[in-house]
Amino acid sequence: MTSYTIFLTVLQHALAGISRWQQLEVLVSNTAPSSEEWEEVSTLPHLTELCLSDYDLNQAAPMRNITYLRLLPISDAQLNLVPGLFPSLERFFINCRGTQSDTIDITPLSKIDGIQISIGDASGVIGLEQFDPAAVRLYPRPRTAST
Repeated sequence: MTSYTIFLTVLQHALAGISRWQQLEVLVSNTAPSSEEWEEVSTLPHLTELCLSDYDLNQAAPMRNITYLRLLPISDAQLNLVPGLFPSLERFFINCRGTQSDTIDITPLSKIDGIQISIGDASGVIGLEQFDPAAVRLYPRPRTAST
């Protein structure tokens, strides 16, 4: 089976017309989709992996086929919206380097059963107690006196 991936950079309306790519499985976008573009992306039947760095999830349409979501936020991560928009997530990655806060609250993700979470560059994580310890990975991993 052939895998189709598109990488988009800062282009206004870069996602317009993307519904023509019906076999698309992976989408990486560095530009904030408009509400119309979110709607169009949500119609892609084979899209299972989505990576976003500039986004507003308040404009997004639900995408039940996304099983792996990677967020590289440059401001608020909007994790409270993730369970409603991506209810079929199995894996989630967030790199907190560009966020305005040193601490990330993953509590909203506890609404998604069986999710595996990877968190990069967060100095603090709220909500860890909501998850099995094996379900959350921190990068770089926290250091202890013995490591």
